[in-house]
Amino acid sequence: MFLKQLTVGPIREHPYLLIDEKEKKAVLIDAGGGVEEIVEELAENQAKLIFILFTHAHPDHIAFSGLLKEKTGAKVGFHQEDIAQYKKDWSLIINQYLPGLKLNLAEPDFYVEDGQLIEVGEIELKVIHTPGHSEGSVCYFEPDRKWLFSGDTLFAQGRLGRTDLEGSDPQKMSTSVAKLLRLPPETKIYPGHGLESTIKEEIFYHK
Repeated sequence: MFLKQLTVGPIREHPYLLIDEKEKKAVLIDAGGGVEEIVEELAENQAKLIFILFTHAHPDHIAFSGLLKEKTGAKVGFHQEDIAQYKKDWSLIINQYLPGLKLNLAEPDFYVEDGQLIEVGEIELKVIHTPGHSEGSVCYFEPDRKWLFSGDTLFAQGRLGRTDLEGSDPQKMSTSVAKLLRLPPETKIYPGHGLESTIKEEIFYHK
């Protein structure tokens, strides 16, 4: 399986492109930018993007879902608890904290649920509902390779996503992080921003 991490936008968000090179199918986790690079990567691998999945519906993670859906025909999915965030007027926040970001959103095609297994060719992603940063925050766990796409729930070096935002909750965040830290220690963490880590390393920081 091919995995490409991008770094995009004013606060350096990470979309992740997973491609099953055998069946030529792909999944994108978060859609904050990098549209041309994603489309080029799909073309180089002769792969079709099947799903665009969000870890949560804050603007830096969803901004280009409409354009990507238009260019690829992929279906868009996220947790239903974040529908209010997805439909929110973010103009004030964007003007203050995300200068130059323009939203181009697609209507959601489906909603993901805790424990759901999303399968695209040889790509398997287990949905883990991790409220705290937002009500509908989720992480995606690839069990065979032990990859965790943690969005803005769990970052490297003991850092967590913000819990002072509308729809966030510090107590729920603590519960969600405890759930993630029970994953296999060798699990590699691919966060929504910043450096990669492992569950083993983060257990040390969260003792």
